[in-house]
Amino acid sequence: MENILLKKGIKVVTTMDDTTRLRFFFTDKMLATKTFIVVEDDTVLTTLDSDFLFEEIPEEETSEGEMTGLSLKEFLEDRKEEEPVKDDLINEISVTLITANRLFANEFALYYNGLINDVRPVAFPLVLYRLILDAVELIDSADPLSLQATYSQISTGCMNTQIVGDLDSRKQIQKHVEERIEMALNLIKEQNPDVGKADR
Repeated sequence: MENILLKKGIKVVTTMDDTTRLRFFFTDKMLATKTFIVVEDDTVLTTLDSDFLFEEIPEEETSEGEMTGLSLKEFLEDRKEEEPVKDDLINEISVTLITANRLFANEFALYYNGLINDVRPVAFPLVLYRLILDAVELIDSADPLSLQATYSQISTGCMNTQIVGDLDSRKQIQKHVEERIEMALNLIKEQNPDVGKADR
């Protein structure tokens, strides 16, 4: 899907850990305003055993005698070998739009879906393709003065520092959005060093 979107001028950078994959989609115009569409794929462990929710992931001893924590993936594999797994794995995917400047930070919800113990894609590629393509086209064609209104009209909800009354909540939203934008910018420098070079 990324290669198809690239033909439409939509670029992407990706990062991944044991349970989460983050993809940041953007155009040169979006990059100039630090606006990204974020697709997040998550695998979340849930359980009916409430004691397990507070159970620390065990540590294993290395050959040097040092203790190191297991990753969630390793931990789940060990549990499968030791006992029948009664936990649920929820495969989640969310699509959000993030943007920030010196005055505000916003995260708009565009799409969410979650499936329990299902190996099929949480969102079919064509659905994501159309969602990202249509959102980018609306953003890039919008008048700069009406961008916020455009974001609101294509989203199902928003975390917005301009409307949140609680100071701590505003700070959390600001930090969350700014950290993700900084992550995207760093990934662009690492994975696509020529992107936006003229703007920097």
